Amino acid sequence: MFSDIEINESLEDKKAGRTSITMTACTIHQRGEWNKRGMTWLEEHVNANIESIIGAPFVVCFIDDEKTIPSGHGTLTYDEQGNCQFLDSDSVGTIQKAWIQEIEIDGITTKKLVISGYLFNQRYPAFVKWLKDEVANGTNVKGSVEANGKGDSKSIIYEGGGNGKDENGNWIMGRIPQVFDFSGLAILLPDVVTPADDGSEVIEINTINKQSTDDKSDDIKNKTKEDTVQMEELNTKIAELTAKVVELNTAISEKDAEINKCKDEINSYKNKETELNTLLVDANKSVESHKTQVAELNTEIEPLRQLKNDVDKANAQSEINSYFETIKSEDGFGESELNSLKSEYVDKCDLFGLKAKEQELCIAKFKEMKKTEKATTEINSVEEDSDTLFFSTKIEAVETNSADTGAELFK
Repeated sequence: MFSDIEINESLEDKKAGRTSITMTACTIHQRGEWNKRGMTWLEEHVNANIESIIGAPFVVCFIDDEKTIPSGHGTLTYDEQGNCQFLDSDSVGTIQKAWIQEIEIDGITTKKLVISGYLFNQRYPAFVKWLKDEVANGTNVKGSVEANGKGDSKSIIYEGGGNGKDENGNWIMGRIPQVFDFSGLAILLPDVVTPADDGSEVIEINTINKQSTDDKSDDIKNKTKEDTVQMEELNTKIAELTAKVVELNTAISEKDAEINKCKDEINSYKNKETELNTLLVDANKSVESHKTQVAELNTEIEPLRQLKNDVDKANAQSEINSYFETIKSEDGFGESELNSLKSEYVDKCDLFGLKAKEQELCIAKFKEMKKTEKATTEINSVEEDSDTLFFSTKIEAVETNSADTGAELFK
């Protein structure tokens, strides 16, 4: 399990109307690793674009009218110029700092992009209270970072060029963003939205740790005594360091003698240079022979690789067809919704997009159900039944970054 949340903010650090929060935004990967959306965040590229997350918002799409419980990023739309918009989500805070650090989550220590900032507790008091309660109860509240093209660019630039998709329009697993801007960090409800990166998590949400005036007064009184003790310790340390300098000078003389001995050995090794050069020529000939053999083997393997690709594509199409049949039988969508899902995702073999769109439709139905339930006289009973139906249906189905259309932005 992840370590307990620390609540240790001092009075001097407290800002009016704001609650401090620290989160991990995403996992830093090695080449060959990626998150559930297929994104590989390399440390060199994250560092090169890390300044873009400073000033970006903490965002929430609330599931209720009281603005208490979050869901995902919100619904993605575009303006006339093609710029992204999330008109049904709220900016509940702002990011102030960002750095890369090794963090332990769920017993695994890896490098993470860590951010800290503030939540607006005067504007969203119910949400801030909910978040504190969830963290206090041991809930690992997750997040999902948003990324976009840098500046006015509409597209992320990936390592090696391209738009991150293969020739069939499917996202490439292991694609590496190189030039981009972080545009926000969504705080998610774990039971509604499965994040693409389990390494994005709330690690601290601070409250005031009060200190009495008397305690501060005692600290001031003890300061002079501490300074005297520190001066005595400093004098002792100076004497120890002086002795260490003498010891190091002796060691330097000994090392000089060893260096001279090494020089003699180097001269001896030079006499073997001709022999080593002969061995190197023989080794190069052996390498060339092996290269020829590898080229021949690659020629034989290529048809098998093509056959495997064909089988993989057929299996992928079979999987999405099966999942679509499950949607038709279980989710209760209308004919127009099913036709849209089939043309936009099933025919294009986009399983991630299908699951994300299914989740978006389910959340929309759930919000509408919540509004209808408020008009009844048995609201508590109805909410309990609808919650059970919604969450039991959707927890296992959601494997994407969020419910948003165009989820590529949320890494």
